[in-house]
Amino acid sequence: MPFVIYSGYHPDSVDKHEFRDVPWVEKPCTIAEITTALGATIRLSPPQAALGPACACAHRSRLDAP
Repeated sequence: MPFVIYSGYHPDSVDKHEFRDVPWVEKPCTIAEITTALGATIRLSPPQAALGPACACAHRSRLDAP
């Protein structure tokens, strides 16, 4: 599941290795900064993850149809 962290904390203040490559938008910020982070996250994620399981199944079934 792709996600973006929107936080008042600086990324260096969080000691979690799991969040190392997660897009981080620090408050305060502009709408453009949030939109850019979300857009990059969606573009980098596989289509199934971006669309959700129901859409991925529907997409697969259309590809398998004659």
